[in-house]
Amino acid sequence: MTMLSQVPRVLRPLLPELAESLGEYLGQARAALEGGDASAAATAAHAVKGAAMRFGLPDLARTAGELEECCRALPQATPRAQAIARAQAALRLAEAELAALNAALHGDS
Repeated sequence: MTMLSQVPRVLRPLLPELAESLGEYLGQARAALEGGDASAAATAAHAVKGAAMRFGLPDLARTAGELEECCRALPQATPRAQAIARAQAALRLAEAELAALNAALHGDS
């Protein structure tokens, strides 16, 4: 089963716009993490999770959910460096999943 086959047929024409929006949200999450704003990063990750769930992209939704959880835990995390590394790893994975979506949309998969 390909990534795009999981998306309901009626929603497929909206995927290019969705991918663009998801890229913007992940960019916001990256900037927020780099700026030390875990709350803003969690909010952006939550938006990605919700959109991915609505469009039938379960892997991206799950990864964005992990990113959101990591970001929400950051303020209380000790050791902080490990928590930041986990959040950054989840972000990289979400970015890779978005890249796979973009590749599928452009016939590169």
